[in-house]
Amino acid sequence: MLYAQEREEALLVLQSEIRNSFDVANGVSRIKTKVKFSELADQYLEDYAKVNNLAWKRVQSCLKQLNGFFGKHYLQSITPLLIEKYKQKRLSEGIMPASVNREMSVLKRSFNLAITWKMTKENPVKEVRFLRQPEPRERILTEEEEKSQFVFLYVDPKTGQMKHLQYFRRAFEAACSRAKIIGLTFHDLRHTFASRLVRSGVDLITVKDLLGHYSVRITERYTHSNKEQKRKAVELLNVQTSGKKTQKVVNLSLSRHTEEDNIRASLRNSSVFN
Repeated sequence: MLYAQEREEALLVLQSEIRNSFDVANGVSRIKTKVKFSELADQYLEDYAKVNNLAWKRVQSCLKQLNGFFGKHYLQSITPLLIEKYKQKRLSEGIMPASVNREMSVLKRSFNLAITWKMTKENPVKEVRFLRQPEPRERILTEEEEKSQFVFLYVDPKTGQMKHLQYFRRAFEAACSRAKIIGLTFHDLRHTFASRLVRSGVDLITVKDLLGHYSVRITERYTHSNKEQKRKAVELLNVQTSGKKTQKVVNLSLSRHTEEDNIRASLRNSSVFN
């Protein structure tokens, strides 16, 4: 089943295809000529993102970068090759693949809207591959680390005022250092929060809402499951069905392959192949 954002994009594409089919059959031309990307970006932000997207400031940030490169170009002159050059430029500036992909997603949505708004007919981003991203970082605060003297203040103890982000980070790093916690970032506490919720049996929809995500798929990146949790999950199912705890979790796929290999070996040694 498509998620909300994907359904929305699919609907935009379907509407465009229906209009285009009607226009071709009836000789109707609706395309507004000579539209620059800067004009599309402004209309996207003001008339669409701010109205329909709670995270419109992130869209605004992406559009700012896109506008700096594509702003002076007419929509019809933006080709897949030009978009590839944009990707190369952003990577050469040290921008992470995940950030470049977010900008590419905004560019793709921009062209989908442009098609709906009859500013252009094609979406060149559809011909461009997104960058491969490394596996998401999976660092959470362990229960043992939490038991240490890990104290972090959100306010200045002298003035009672919120500290600037620069001092905020310094205070967090100092707290980790005093507690001898290595490799933990403030964002990892989000991972910890989500993991503890899931471990406590909270459903992903509720976790999604608490984290402020628009899609469960994003929430899944912040949840983690270890072997012990998986074993307990199987035990829970076994208790419900038979009232007995399972003593061992067997990898059925390996067992199946081993049994099949034994059968093949027996057949090879039998007279069938002699």
